[in-house]
Amino acid sequence: ERSGAAQPLALAGPQVRDPRTYSLLTYNKGGAVLRMLREMLGEETFRRGTRLYFQRHRLQHVTPADFQRAMEDASRRDLDWFFTQWIERTDRLDYGITRATSVRAGNRWRTTVEVLRAGDAWMPVTVQVGDATRTLDSRARRQTVTVVTSAKPAEVVLDPKKVLLDFDRSNDRA
Repeated sequence: ERSGAAQPLALAGPQVRDPRTYSLLTYNKGGAVLRMLREMLGEETFRRGTRLYFQRHRLQHVTPADFQRAMEDASRRDLDWFFTQWIERTDRLDYGITRATSVRAGNRWRTTVEVLRAGDAWMPVTVQVGDATRTLDSRARRQTVTVVTSAKPAEVVLDPKKVLLDFDRSNDRA
């Protein structure tokens, strides 16, 4: 929510400020968070996790922790950071390209991209340089990646599939 008055997904319905916010949290943000998780874990692992979740909790009242355990068991990864960040808190994710330069290196092109993370939230972020992609998975606020391509890239794009809940997309292209 751009107003800065966002509420965590983990709130029970009656605790949410108003019906519009409830709808935004439940459908828009909830769906976006699940999409980020699916993209990060991969389709097969995400499906395995959801099947495990449904098998364990069929016809039961569930909690976010139940879903988290199923996803962790399916992926064999600690996802506490993800669920804390996206379900319990309202941290803002904001990546941006601060610099992108391409230089010819023989018959190839070497493009160096500097990415800044301005918000408190963190996620792995994909950088597309022409037709090549790299995933930056460091939690550092400033990251630099160099990509070598056969042709001069027309542009550099962060999160080309628009998976992340990036607060400001205006600085995602160079």
